[in-house]
Parts: sequence; structure tokens; C-alpha cells
Amino acid sequence: MNLANIDFSELALGAILPSVVLVFGALCLLLINVFLSASAHALRRLNVALGMVFLTLSIIFSLNLSFGGSFFGLINITGISVLSQVLMELSALLFVALFWEGGAGANASNVRSINGGIASIEEFFPLFLLMIAGFDIMVSSTHLLIILLGLEIGSLCLIALIALSGKNAPESTESNRKACAKRDFAKLDSINLDSINLDSTNLDSTNLDFRKSAESTSRALLPSLAQNLEIEASIKYFILSVLASVFFIFGAWCFYFASASFDLSYIQEALQSAHYTSAFAVLIGLVFMLGAIGFKASMVPFHSWMPDVYEGSSALIAGVVSIIPKIAAFAVAIVVFGAFIEIGVTWINNALYALIILTITIPNIAALVQQDLKRMLAFSSISHSGFVLACVLIDTQMSLTSLYLYWFLFAFSNIGAFGLLWFAPQRMDSGAESKLDSMVSKAESALESRQESARFTYPISRFNGMLKISPMYAMLSAIFLFSLAGIPPFGLFWGKIYVVISAFSADYPLLTVIMMINSAIAAFYYLKPVVAMFLRAPNASAQNAKQNASAQNNFNAQNFDTSNNFGTPNFNTPNPAQTPARAGIHVTTLGKIIIGGSAFICCISIFMVQFLLDFIGKYVIGAY
Repeated sequence: MNLANIDFSELALGAILPSVVLVFGALCLLLINVFLSASAHALRRLNVALGMVFLTLSIIFSLNLSFGGSFFGLINITGISVLSQVLMELSALLFVALFWEGGAGANASNVRSINGGIASIEEFFPLFLLMIAGFDIMVSSTHLLIILLGLEIGSLCLIALIALSGKNAPESTESNRKACAKRDFAKLDSINLDSINLDSTNLDSTNLDFRKSAESTSRALLPSLAQNLEIEASIKYFILSVLASVFFIFGAWCFYFASASFDLSYIQEALQSAHYTSAFAVLIGLVFMLGAIGFKASMVPFHSWMPDVYEGSSALIAGVVSIIPKIAAFAVAIVVFGAFIEIGVTWINNALYALIILTITIPNIAALVQQDLKRMLAFSSISHSGFVLACVLIDTQMSLTSLYLYWFLFAFSNIGAFGLLWFAPQRMDSGAESKLDSMVSKAESALESRQESARFTYPISRFNGMLKISPMYAMLSAIFLFSLAGIPPFGLFWGKIYVVISAFSADYPLLTVIMMINSAIAAFYYLKPVVAMFLRAPNASAQNAKQNASAQNNFNAQNFDTSNNFGTPNFNTPNPAQTPARAGIHVTTLGKIIIGGSAFICCISIFMVQFLLDFIGKYVIGAY
């Protein structure tokens, strides 16, 4: 190729400016983390601040993109591309901000060090920005090889983030890992927990032997338990990502065999002009494409990996998995399936119709029996994906507008829900305790945990009586759960209404009825955590923590008076190492702003719907 004959003005570098900014930001953060000598706490905050700056710049550049092709036709910016990029970058911005101080109990020394948490890992934020850059590239092209390139960049970075997320995540802290080890020890029936006498007046040698045996077994089981869930999650996501990529490559090869092109616009024209002479190759290609996109969008029956990946990831990375990769998958589904729906390949309509009904219904039924809040949210997010994919099937301007309205409201609801899980305490204990209280608390916790799976990181029973422990936490949780359930007037209700109206208007009555029935089913299981928080009594450990905190506050007030009854200063202050930490939920200021803002959007969404429809509609029109 003669470089002198290339018109470099056709590159139109502005089309990839958002991705370039993110890649540049990732390289800057990587260099800063390598060469800057600073405490982990300061380094994490610097990474968060710079990450937010680069993501904000990418949002600004995305909103100012010009529609059309660039890079010799490899990049094609449409309204769908812009909407997808902005929504991914906005979601990423909010998630990054939540890492400012780490997770549960970041301000409480009794839980873990303030420098703990996944946000202290030097590789985390560069990988996060590279992931968003990859998915930005993925939604900015109709060329199958460029889509594959973006898919691989985003997926490989996300695999690493999942593995890193469990390394120091709140649910993987030392205290919680020891608790898990003790649960496994109890399940071996090596010690009969039911025979332990919790009477403080009768602490015999059996109780002391229990504590020593349990701690010894904890040390033996700790290494495997510490890495089990995150390794399992990352391996599952890696294997299925490889499988999805193989499906995508084989589907692209079939399309190339039928049309001699990897560009979907040329493939569409070639098939129409040839009157589908290569229909069999197209059929095989679409089947493999359906499998590849189905994995990324967690469509049934390609969804089984998702609950385990949620469970093995930290709460915030689980939230990322539930929102950002799916936006990219939906955008690609619009481009790939929409091209064949437009030219009248009717069987793809029937296949999508069946899979969408299964995707909406089966995970909803599975969510009904979940006892872990994170697994319940995993199954429910699969059902939400079915609602969005219904908009791809309908393929009208109204349905695509409803798609992005739905996912915008879903994103804020899920960011709030997973943000609260991130800041939720793993154990509602009272911090430093006497030996007597410590042993009794451990025995009580072990007895309670026998009713729960050892794998559960967020059992619903942990949130019992949250209204009494932290009323604000309970109310915010209820807002997000009501929104996800589609209960009026909260956020996602309006998204579901417009999706249902789109289906009914496009003459899909069966799909309309199924979506309404499943919305009612979803309301049932979303109300289970709300009932636990508002109507059930707090667990014994949580109640003891609240009582100890109240007593300690009274004790501190007496000891820190400027004078006692004799008019002399009282210097008999308690030892900080021996005093209980304050019970409750510890949320950072930035976390309060983001979670509170998300709740505010969920509550006032009725006043935002028309504005969002107008804004989204402007870009959807540009997609046609």
C-alpha cells in the first residue's frame, strides 16, 4: 500500500476521542502508581480523582461526536453509539467515585484499615478505564472485527477486575473469612454447636475448647476460602468470554462467506442483491451471533454464569457487570439483529421472541427462592435484560427510545442498590469486646450461620431490623428495591411502562402480557428484603452492637465532662483499643452524594421522563 495515496483526513480522529482519552488516562494512572511514592490511602484517592476527570472528559467528547464514518469505514458513529457511550461512561464515573474510601466500614477501625479494599490495588483503576475504552470501541462500529476487538479489550479487563475485586473486598476481609471457615468447620460436625452453653455464669472448659478448636480450624481453612469465590468467578467469566468470542468469530466468518465482507451494512446489501442465495451460511452465522451476544447480555439459556460471578465479585464490581457490559451487548444486538430484521429474516424474530420470553420469566422464578441479596439481584438483572431485548425485537423508534430510558433508570437504581451493599457492614458486631462477650458472640453467630449457606455473602436475614439499626439505610434500600420492582412512582416503573406500551403498539400482545405478569412476580421477591428491614427484629449480634454502642456513648459522655462532681477535671478516659466502635453504617461523603442522588432520581423520575424521552429520541432518530 502506497502511503502517499492515503487520504488521512478520512481518519477523523475525533470519532475515537472518548476512547483515546480513556486509554491515555489509563496509561497516566499506571505510570503514577508505579513511580509515585505515596501512602495507599493517598494513592487511591488520587486514582479516583483522576479517573473521574478522564471519565468526565470522555462524556463531554461523546456528547459532541459527529455522526458518520471514519477510519476508512471501520468506525461508524450513530445515535445508538453516542447514547451507549454516554451511559457506560456515566455509570463508570459513579462507580469510580464510590471507591473513594473503600467499602464497608472504611471509617471504622474495628472492621478493617482505611487503606484496605480493592481501590488500593494499583492495577485496578487503569484496567477500569481500559475496560470502558474497549466497550466504547465495541459500540462505535458496524465492522465485525472492530466489534470483536472492543469486546476482547473490555472483557479481558473485566476478568482481571473481577479477580482483583475479591482480593481485599469487604466480604473477603479477614474477619469474614474466619467466620466462613468456622461455618465450614461447624458443617463438618467436628463440634456440636447446639451443645454450647451460652450462659455467662457457666463458662466451662468445653466452651474454651470450642473457641480454640474453631480458631485452629479457621487458620487451616482460611487460605482456600479467602480466594475461592473470586477465583471461581473470574475463571467462569474468562471461560465463557472465550466461548462467546469463539461464537462471534465463527458467526463473522459465516457472514463473510455469504457476502465477502465483515461490515454489516455491506452484508445487508449483499444479501438483498443476491436474494439470499447463501441463506444457510447466514442462518449458521446468526445462530452463533445469537450465542455470543446472549452470553454478554445474559440471555437464557446463556445466563447460568451470572449469579456466581456476582457472588464472587465485590458489590461494586457486581454492579458494574450488571450495567456496563450489557449496554455494549444491547448496542451490538441492535446493529446485528436489526440489520437482519429490516431485510425480512423472519426466523430471527421468532428465535428472539422465544428467548426473550424465557429470559424474562425463568430468572424471575429463580429469584423467588434466593436467600442471598446479591444472588437475587443477579437473577433479577437477567430478567431486566429480557425487557430491554424486547425493545431490540420490536425495533421501532419508540422501542429503542424506551430501551435507553429503561436502562438509564435501571442504572441509577442498580448503582444505588449495589452502592448500599458495598457500604453494608459484613458483621454488625460491637468492635473490641471482653473475652466473655467475644466468645458468646462467636458462638451465637455460629449458631445463626448454620441456617445459611456458607457461600452467602449478603444473606437477606443479615438485614433484619435494619430500620432500627440505620433508618436512613433502610429507607434508601426500600427506594431502590421499589424502583427495581417497577412500583409506581419510582424510577423503573416508567421504563417498564414505556417498554410495555412499545410492545403493545407493535402488535406483540403475548409479550405484553408476559412482561406485566413478570413485573408482578418481581414485586414479590423485591419486597422480601424490605420486609426483613422494616418488619423483622434485628439479629442478636446487631442488637447487641446497638446496645453496646449506646452504653459506650453514655460512658464517653460521663468520662469526657470538663469536670466531675468535685470540680476537678476527669482524666479517667477509656482506652481506645478497649472501647467498642460505633455500630451502624459507615458511608463516605461522596458515597452519600451518589447514593442520595440516585435515590432522588428514582423518586422524581416522573418529572424527568419527558426530558429523557426528548433527549434520547434526538439520538435514536439519528440512528436511522
